[in-house]
Amino acid sequence: MSQFKILLWQNQSLLGQFESAANTGHELIQQIRSRFPQEAGFRTEVMVASDEKRIIESSRQGIRLISREVIYQPYNEDETDQKV
Repeated sequence: MSQFKILLWQNQSLLGQFESAANTGHELIQQIRSRFPQEAGFRTEVMVASDEKRIIESSRQGIRLISREVIYQPYNEDETDQKV
């Protein structure tokens, strides 16, 4: 399952962003773009998770995950076998 970050812009202003984990990334992106068409001034920027950074703590109680930061790269819809 791939993790995507989708940013939604309208007339050069960022309206918001969200993250989604989906098996069908291409269909998800097409669905969003159909609801927010370019003709109405919308633009989407799509990124796909490529890696992550983790901060862990090791103590007598064991290892504990403190923080997780997902690393995204631009999503290229033309590449069918992107590593995610």
